[in-house]
Amino acid sequence: MRLFVDDMSAIGQSLDKAQDNYRQAMKKLASGRGNLLVQAEAFRGLGVEVKRGINPDLVEQATAQDDEYRLDDDDNPSESNGFSSEPSAASMSGEGSQPR
Repeated sequence: MRLFVDDMSAIGQSLDKAQDNYRQAMKKLASGRGNLLVQAEAFRGLGVEVKRGINPDLVEQATAQDDEYRLDDDDNPSESNGFSSEPSAASMSGEGSQPR
């Protein structure tokens, strides 16, 4: 009986760890600014053809969260990390890239 209880306890701990790993992976996939789903959808916006689309509900959720992060950065520029995923007009024209 004790061995069975020990086995069940070990299974429970393994399931807890698997659930934590799942949550961490989903955060990377669908949460935060520039999450992977938003980046993948950006490729579609550039004309990359895909055979099979990503779950639209998950994409919508990820896009909404990405938009919230961007709005927060716009409201609090001092809290921004100073990096933008959007190229500036100066960087696209080559301005400001003079060698020192």
